[in-house]
Amino acid sequence: MVYIKNKYKFIEIIILLAVILAGSYMILKVHLAYPGKYQDPHRYPYYFDGKSDPVRYDYPIHADEWTHLAQIIYIMDSKSIGFKNPYKRNLAFHLDLEIGYHLLFALFFSLTGLDPVLAYMYLPALFFIISSISLFFFVKHFTGKSYPAIFSILFFLAIPSNTNLLGNWFATPLTFSLFMIFLFLIFLDKTIDAGKKKRKDNIILSIPQ
Repeated sequence: MVYIKNKYKFIEIIILLAVILAGSYMILKVHLAYPGKYQDPHRYPYYFDGKSDPVRYDYPIHADEWTHLAQIIYIMDSKSIGFKNPYKRNLAFHLDLEIGYHLLFALFFSLTGLDPVLAYMYLPALFFIISSISLFFFVKHFTGKSYPAIFSILFFLAIPSNTNLLGNWFATPLTFSLFMIFLFLIFLDKTIDAGKKKRKDNIILSIPQ
């Protein structure tokens, strides 16, 4: 009986890993073979459809990604906490409301020595992996079952990405912070059901999120 239980547990883990890795590859493939419309000033006609003529693009796609990347690079170069607009010649003051994201990845790229411009394309896939794992535990916590939690990752992957709603294609503070929402709700639920001591611990764990 224990053997059968462990066998099913092993199968669940394999399926979970397969879904997460396949989803992260699909997101990374947007850069390896961009499926949307694009413009190439060196070819004629200038506009092309990536579905019939895919192109590799190793840089951030969305304008918001370039904005956040500029903030990250400025922090790395200036060795400061930012609050400057790197697009202004006089580096005018900029109230950076997403300073945590910029500082975190400025530190990450500084410690790893990776080129932030070329490595940024891998962040959406990394964010998807982190969010998918937290989503799995979130759904499993409330349903008590693994397979609905695995299917929830497929629905999460199916959310369309576009320039207006963003989505899994892009690395922004929004897509990065999704896992915190799932963890917060788990700790909140535990806080409601737990005893006084555990309730205090779970509230403390929820504060940073």
